[in-house]
Amino acid sequence: MELTITKDIGNDQVIGGDQVVSVKQQEQEDLLSEDLVPSSALSSASNLSSSIEGEEATLDSMLGQIEMQFSRDNVPYLVEELYQELNNAYDGQSDRAMLSTETVAPSGLERGTFLAIDLGGSTLKVCVISLLGESKYRILARKTWEISNDRKVINLDFFRMMCDCVEEVLKMGRFFDDQEIISTGISWSFPFTQTSPNNGYIYVVSKGYSLDSDTKGKNLADLFSNAMLQEKGITVRVHAVVNDAVSVYLSGSYAHSCCLGLVLGTGTNASFVVGNRVVNSELSFFGSCFASILAKNSIDRGVCSHYADIPLDNYMRTKYGVYQPLEYICGGRYLGETFRLGVVQGASSGELFEDQFVELSQCSAFTTPYHLQTDVVSKISECSYIEAKALFDERFALELSVEDHVKIKRLVDVLTDRAATVMASMLMACAKFVNDHFKGEVREDKIRIDFVGSLLQYYTEYRKSVEVVLDRFHEQLGLPAFELIHIDDSSILGAAVSAAAFKHLLS
Repeated sequence: MELTITKDIGNDQVIGGDQVVSVKQQEQEDLLSEDLVPSSALSSASNLSSSIEGEEATLDSMLGQIEMQFSRDNVPYLVEELYQELNNAYDGQSDRAMLSTETVAPSGLERGTFLAIDLGGSTLKVCVISLLGESKYRILARKTWEISNDRKVINLDFFRMMCDCVEEVLKMGRFFDDQEIISTGISWSFPFTQTSPNNGYIYVVSKGYSLDSDTKGKNLADLFSNAMLQEKGITVRVHAVVNDAVSVYLSGSYAHSCCLGLVLGTGTNASFVVGNRVVNSELSFFGSCFASILAKNSIDRGVCSHYADIPLDNYMRTKYGVYQPLEYICGGRYLGETFRLGVVQGASSGELFEDQFVELSQCSAFTTPYHLQTDVVSKISECSYIEAKALFDERFALELSVEDHVKIKRLVDVLTDRAATVMASMLMACAKFVNDHFKGEVREDKIRIDFVGSLLQYYTEYRKSVEVVLDRFHEQLGLPAFELIHIDDSSILGAAVSAAAFKHLLS
């Protein structure tokens, strides 16, 4: 299989706790499953007129409604509602959310050299990583390959290709002794079932991949280790197979003793320990408590036209449709879309771009659902009128007046503040839930949340707003102060840490 190498990294990287030495910044991947509301369930708003058909509300009135409903003064109520949803899912043994994994929780003292493999949506990463204990690690070698769409078939040939990639990395240095059994951790971005931390049975895939009959229902740990022995004569032992979202918690727990691992980019998810089990929360499915409010707003109905049909216990059963209320409010994919719908609403009601309705109707960024990216929202949140005017001229061929800028800036601020308020409320609900189920004495003076995802990493105003809400309410809710920490290399570090933890358990 022909793949394109996108990154090569040498062997002089040491990362420890809160310090990074000689680290080349790695692009983080959004780790959440790309399962979204089917296109048939999304708004058909593909042109300006149909987006607001039958609506009399103005953009100004809808923004006022959102500000009132999601006021920061309501945060204690939001936290309680979300906390109850988490409890219900956990106590009711949801088959959709709060999913207990077989993963062994790390201590932060793990040591040893490991082969770490991460299969993401469009990339394969192979690393040799040395865990040094005391929250430190060294990346000895790493390569990343892009996988083209025509190669996205998970079959025996795919595992042979993985072996070719592993062999390339192992040839970059002498990392293991001759005849040594290579301890391996695999981070896998698709669903799998487990009976032990070191296996993963694959039945379905997503993100443009297909699953062949020769691998369906098989243990991917066996598929890989058998291929390595047969194709390369190299003996590996897979000590861990981990969900890519769970890897965020594992890496953060090792590096910073985090309480929670958060994914906030295109989508949303979080993982944490409940009792002695690592839980994949599938956070995006929560937020049913907001559905009745969102159903009354045409902007939000443009994202999901079936809010009125979302069950209050949506987070409980996979038999329900794929509704992700929290993600619709907080995720990067949807912030760009709600902004687009807001501009359409304002233009159609005569509040924005007066005398430019024809030009707007010919701009694909505003007429095509999900075509407008969230980076535009982020830039508008920070730029001046002159900068915003240039942006609209260059990207959309629209003349932005001072009055337009004021209204568009308000649209961005309201949507961003709502997303940040809800996300901060969910983080406090999760922290409260974890504390309530913690077995032992709580000694931490801070709740550390390690995160990945471009939205929280690069959208400065979003992150600041989340931190402001956390700072304002944590004491009132009986929680320590929060600290948000962006973590690099979460998928590979998490896989290695999980392998080390299980290997230690076996010994």
